Order: sequence, then C-alpha cells, then structure tokens
Amino acid sequence: MLTITRFVIHQKLQQLAWQFSSNESCQLPFEYLRVYSSQRTSKTVVAHKKSVRLINIDLVGKHGFRFTFDDQHSAIYSFDYLGELYRNYQAYWSEYLAQLQQAGQSREAMIDIKQL
Repeated sequence: MLTITRFVIHQKLQQLAWQFSSNESCQLPFEYLRVYSSQRTSKTVVAHKKSVRLINIDLVGKHGFRFTFDDQHSAIYSFDYLGELYRNYQAYWSEYLAQLQQAGQSREAMIDIKQL
C-alpha cells in the first residue's frame, strides 16, 4: 500500500496536491473532492460547490485524513479512496456533470440573501 507523504493546498488553483511514498504525485480540484465526499454515501447531487475551499487536513490514524472545507463540511478520505478518486477523475467528473444537468442544478455558488 502506498502512503501519502505530503499534501500541498493550492488556494489560487483551488486544488490539492499530494505525494506518495513512491514519489508519484496527484492533484485534484477542491470542488471534486468536496462533491465526492458525499457522493459515495448519498444519491443526492451536491451542487453549488464551484468556489468551495479546502481549509484544513487532519490525520485520522489508520483511517486516512479528515478534510475540512469552508462550507463547514468535513469528511474522512482513506488512502484507498483518494487513489480511487484520482484514478477515476475523468469518469467520475463526467458522471457528476451529467447528474447536475439532469437535476437542473448548477456548480455556481449560491448567494443567500436575507431581508433585514
């Protein structure tokens, strides 16, 4: 099993990069990581996450890493699941975009306006 030796959060690119013990590296968008944190357990399409930011990563023992996003969502990503997300990026992303379109949803962030 490969282990992750380093994470780099690229806020300007809105991407997370990581390096494995084999020196292989990966990079994925925050939006994709956020969407697929819930996608695996829920059939509800997660929309409006285009501008989401990854703000923290914590090691959770043998279980993997807890990613915390600026929309107050956090989820645990195992080493295997991160590898799966990387290997299947093109297929999963295409599937997600099709699901969004079918549900009539958008990637764009929503602004919640409240009258005072």
